[in-house]
Amino acid sequence: MNPSPRRDEPPPRGLLLLSAAWIALSVLVAFGTRPPLLPLAATYSPAVRLSLIVLLGGILIAYPLLRLTQPVPSRPTRRAILDLAVLLGAIHAYLWPVRLATPWSLERTAAIDTLLCGAALAAVGLVLLGTRRERGRTSWMLLVLALTAGPIVAGPLLAAIAGSSSLGDGSLEVGSIAPVLPFVALERLASSTTVPLGADEWRLALVPAIAGVILLVVAMAIAVGTSRTPPRPRASTGHG
Repeated sequence: MNPSPRRDEPPPRGLLLLSAAWIALSVLVAFGTRPPLLPLAATYSPAVRLSLIVLLGGILIAYPLLRLTQPVPSRPTRRAILDLAVLLGAIHAYLWPVRLATPWSLERTAAIDTLLCGAALAAVGLVLLGTRRERGRTSWMLLVLALTAGPIVAGPLLAAIAGSSSLGDGSLEVGSIAPVLPFVALERLASSTTVPLGADEWRLALVPAIAGVILLVVAMAIAVGTSRTPPRPRASTGHG
């Protein structure tokens, strides 16, 4: 009797709906329910910046914790690709229209886009590594919290070491600290309006993006290698 065919992983409709709900929550938290008295770009910019930070929190914290609490998928790599498509679609669907309410240039918006996409790549890579098997997912959840919430807690300490008491006013040592703190990097990029972007600002966007690409490629290589490894045969317990 032939084994039943392996069913494909369903499209992540739930993640798509949750992404839309998270964006709506980000807008509600940042903009509130009342319009500003002066609808100018300078008035909307802080709210847009806050909404992007909430969006980044959804990508780096909420999404991995959600996936790590769900059953292991039959095809982890396929689900990772579908999840990545949903996350990238949500980023672009929100970022580029909302930039019209800010004084950001196309170059600055592209840098913020690069940072957010790098965060999505890293999050999907972590989820792919953590959902290859049932065991050990609690450890991966703790790792996600350590990598995301840890820098938030350590940020003031690192700023103090650098001789600064603020994380987003431009006095932070951007070249040495901010690239390893995605939330600080996003705050720094979204707070400035200078044109063109300097090398330090591009480093804020490119370091997370490159790290995300490397992490996802390594995770996919490990996942593919694991799926091709044949299961070990059980030792025979019968008596000859």
